[in-house]
Amino acid sequence: MDRSEEIANGMMERLAAIEHLRWSQWHLHSQSTWTPDRVDRWTDLATTLYENLSEELKEKDREEVRSYLPMIVSALRAARDEALEEAAKLLEKNCQCSFDGSLGCGGTCEDFQYSQSVRALKSDAGKP
Repeated sequence: MDRSEEIANGMMERLAAIEHLRWSQWHLHSQSTWTPDRVDRWTDLATTLYENLSEELKEKDREEVRSYLPMIVSALRAARDEALEEAAKLLEKNCQCSFDGSLGCGGTCEDFQYSQSVRALKSDAGKP
């Protein structure tokens, strides 16, 4: 599991609480078309805070979050990769050995070597 997945998984309960709030608002808006029994049953759930739900009901909210969590992980990875690539470019730009776009140092100076290490981080970050 990479850091992006760890961050996203750490957000699970907060996102599930938001999902429950989203569902509650939908329920309160939609209840005008339901039977009285359904309104009573679902209003009890809609007015219950996420923290007070049973594990079974919390899991339903988590299931909803799992449907879009991969998009969050993907966005975190893309942001990470973009930042690492930008850092590598800045390091290469700082390489004092560069003449006309070629590396006068043959790629041996510290700034250039560090830029390659940053790029390696980017490719290694996607590995489990």
